[in-house]
Amino acid sequence: MKHRICFAALIWLSVIPSDSFAHSYLNLEDQQTGCRSMYTSCGHIDLTDTQTHSLVTADKKQLRVQRRLLKLQHLLTSEKGMSMMGGLDDSVDKFFWFWLIGWGAGFLMILIGSAIVTGGFGILSILGVLFALGGTLSLIAWLVKKFG
Repeated sequence: MKHRICFAALIWLSVIPSDSFAHSYLNLEDQQTGCRSMYTSCGHIDLTDTQTHSLVTADKKQLRVQRRLLKLQHLLTSEKGMSMMGGLDDSVDKFFWFWLIGWGAGFLMILIGSAIVTGGFGILSILGVLFALGGTLSLIAWLVKKFG
């Protein structure tokens, strides 16, 4: 039975003209010749003064944000930026990062654990509480070492 269906489909596909399979759905008659861009596709549109002003202010805001990001990138890659960030190599600032990671992981585990176990307090929530407790202990150690 399976072979008969495949054979019938093969005959049916060979009888249908191949022109119907390769039909182009693009309407090429209405298109003008030449290269078209996004700005020229809808023709020439005159902008009002308020639209021109809003475009100019948007460009200025974008340039200002780009300059600020460039300054921030320069600060983070400089020696001063590296010393401000600290890291896991620094004996004091590593507790700061343990605190942030512990609280973040604890919050996410508690959130996911409470979503999975709707009626109780699952193992994921218990692990989240332990991570948050470790983060709190790291916070205390960081405060003592940094300011104490």
